[in-house]
Amino acid sequence: RDLHSFPTRRSSDLAITQGKAVVTKTGFVSESFSFLTRQERTEIARNVPPLHRENLPRNDLTNSGLSFRPQKQKRRRRPAHRSYDLRTGQTQPCAAAEKFQSSTRYSAIFVILLSQIIAKAMDFGFLRIAAAIPSVQVAGCRHNVSRIEKLIRQAAGRQAALVAFPELAVTGYTCGDLFTQRALLDGAESALADLLKSTSDCPTVCIAGMPVAAGNRLYNTAVVFCRGRVLGIVPKTYLPNYGEFYESRWFASGADFDGDSATLCGQRIPMSTGLLFGDDALCFGIELCEDLWVPVPPSSLQAAAGAHLIVNLSASDEMAGKHAYLRSLVEQQSARAMSAYLYCSAGFGESTTDMVFAGNALIAENGTMLGESERFSFDEQLLIREVDIERLQDRKSTRLNSSHPSRSR
Repeated sequence: RDLHSFPTRRSSDLAITQGKAVVTKTGFVSESFSFLTRQERTEIARNVPPLHRENLPRNDLTNSGLSFRPQKQKRRRRPAHRSYDLRTGQTQPCAAAEKFQSSTRYSAIFVILLSQIIAKAMDFGFLRIAAAIPSVQVAGCRHNVSRIEKLIRQAAGRQAALVAFPELAVTGYTCGDLFTQRALLDGAESALADLLKSTSDCPTVCIAGMPVAAGNRLYNTAVVFCRGRVLGIVPKTYLPNYGEFYESRWFASGADFDGDSATLCGQRIPMSTGLLFGDDALCFGIELCEDLWVPVPPSSLQAAAGAHLIVNLSASDEMAGKHAYLRSLVEQQSARAMSAYLYCSAGFGESTTDMVFAGNALIAENGTMLGESERFSFDEQLLIREVDIERLQDRKSTRLNSSHPSRSR
């Protein structure tokens, strides 16, 4: 019973000896546990390896109040649905997001208010949006940003309220193991900072793909910025890891991101898979490439939360018959979500390895294809169409109200 008379060992050396005794950090504990304090019994219960628990003297342990049931992990409390006001920098309750029944993957829905920016761009309920296919140099961040800036200027000159660029457009999608190099990540952030300065006078909302490091992990993200300020970061949820894709080698899923913000270009930016941008008049959500190809895309949840427009940044390569399937996916998803769908995929500059990229830009509205870019073009492209936001709002509110479970009983 004298614990100190036995040689002590580290707690990491916890082991079962002869099937009856336990070594703890206080020393060697004999077969009888009745003399231990409650704190010591609790410590033993937490540290005994599960595979060896059946070898312990269970009668003495049970009589002493020692339990070997695995402790239940405390469920993390989900934050309330709130919106983030760019003008005041404060959060407030979001009525649209409160209606959304969040799943385990969507811990919260944050709505970034852009009412002042987008309201001026709407004309009789129509909104002009653009999908841009820039010239890309793999790992050439400075070159890529210069081409992005040129297309942003063109879109703004044609009165586009929003312009989207392909997945990882800042660095290039086919960088491979260069994504593990700090030089590339720092170069991408520095290039984005320069882009923010050069487009600070541009009223168009811009969405571009780039890698973002947060919490010792790297995420494949879409960065939303306007007037020289980053508004939000949306990480990719589903990472393809089959066939010619192996994104899990470099990136982590956005579903594994535990925080709600990240630091980028000296700013603390909201970052979540559950970000929506806009307000009740116009709200858009973002998903990336593979997110569209799963049984329940994030855009379905975003549409249920009130999104009228879905933007997809992609880097999808070409295969026989794949384009027709992709086209039907975009049309069907826009119909199911009762929304406009803007799809923007990587162009010829990414065709540097064993994959070929055609530069697909598609814009659909409620199941109807409004426009698509020229495939396999060696020139930069800017696809611009107008979507009827008021019509989408009316159809969404009418259909959701008539099909709501509580109203169909």
